[in-house]
Amino acid sequence: VPDENPTGDHRRVFDLPEGWPAEGGAVLRFDGVESCARVWLNGTELGEFKGSRLAHEFAVGDLLKTVDNVLAVRVHQWSAGSYLEDQDQWWLPGIFRDVTLLHRPVDAVRDFFVHASYDHLTGEGTLRVDSDVDGRVSVPALDIDVATGEPITVAVEPWSAETPKLYDGELVTAGERVPLRIGFRTIALEDGLIKVNGKAILFKGVNRHEWHPETGRTLDLETMREDVLLMKRHNLNAVRTSHYPPHPAFLDLCDEYGLWVMLECDLETHGFEMTKPEPWQDNPSDDPRWREACLDRAERTVERDKNHACVISWSLGNEAGDGRNLEAMAAWIRERDPSRPIHYEGDRLARYVDLYGEMYRTPATVSRIGQGLLRPGETFYPATDGKGDPSDDPRNRMPVVYTEFAHAMGNGPGGLAEYMRLCDRFPRVQGGFV
Repeated sequence: VPDENPTGDHRRVFDLPEGWPAEGGAVLRFDGVESCARVWLNGTELGEFKGSRLAHEFAVGDLLKTVDNVLAVRVHQWSAGSYLEDQDQWWLPGIFRDVTLLHRPVDAVRDFFVHASYDHLTGEGTLRVDSDVDGRVSVPALDIDVATGEPITVAVEPWSAETPKLYDGELVTAGERVPLRIGFRTIALEDGLIKVNGKAILFKGVNRHEWHPETGRTLDLETMREDVLLMKRHNLNAVRTSHYPPHPAFLDLCDEYGLWVMLECDLETHGFEMTKPEPWQDNPSDDPRWREACLDRAERTVERDKNHACVISWSLGNEAGDGRNLEAMAAWIRERDPSRPIHYEGDRLARYVDLYGEMYRTPATVSRIGQGLLRPGETFYPATDGKGDPSDDPRNRMPVVYTEFAHAMGNGPGGLAEYMRLCDRFPRVQGGFV
């Protein structure tokens, strides 16, 4: 990274609020800092972190005082993490999301996973909440009161982008009560289609950057709500979170108002596309020295957002070439959460993804894809000829998604109707994201 590295020092003095419990611990959480930070509390260095659009937490209970706590944060614009964060966007480094101090009681929940499936043939939903601390799960509207880890099946109304039915529940342990917002839905890959609750869906979506003309990358809740309402008013039903996990409150809104979400990891190594003599030479996506950094981003993406009904697909990242580290990310996600399909447009031969994504293909090319005419080894960017029988190419049996297909800057996005007619003509072409 450059020696001339813009750096910001932040210092905040704070008192604990009245009634702060003496027992238990505390967590200091950073929801978004670009791109590298070192943190001190009351003179003790807590550590450093990278991964700009992911949450970072430090246990700080033993360092807190009643009054005059001093929190210091040093933020560097550039770091090793910058090589994994070369997204096409305005780069505005610094602390751009919430910084929160959370009291954590004894026997508090550190991790829980809500599994809420729906059987469209019977109209029943099955709920199981796994928790690292034993407790009970209640959903009053469904007359549910069960132990954590125990499945229960009852009649429910399903969640979808059109009918975003949520049930209020609670996870209760000896230490705390955690509110739950539960949406019952099942995602399946059948007949070459992605189906939710037994029905094929059509993505009429957008790639959404977090942006405000006055506050930059820092958005308040009302701005996020207006984003969602604007999409709903214009008959959009899906969001790809280009190209990183969004502020967590945005996903709460997608749960509430109803949007299909392709949740994208904070990974893009775009600059390596231009390396010489070979494109993508020394790309971190295929460099074993970057394996743990890539896996860390995939793991923290899934663990932060796995309990949202709106998230129906994981995306490994954007424009990061190809490589073994992406394969490892897909394998980890598939083992941790087999309930959602995996997307990544850069896997052009669909070796480790479940959805075949393409960017900016001509309608004629999409027509070939929709007809199942791809030959093994054939790609469009870079252009390579395929050989063999199309029946041997798994892409011809997979759902096809326009990962990006129209670039909406000013009067830029043309041909939308033609692209959508192809979705009507070929059921496997299931829409996409502007």
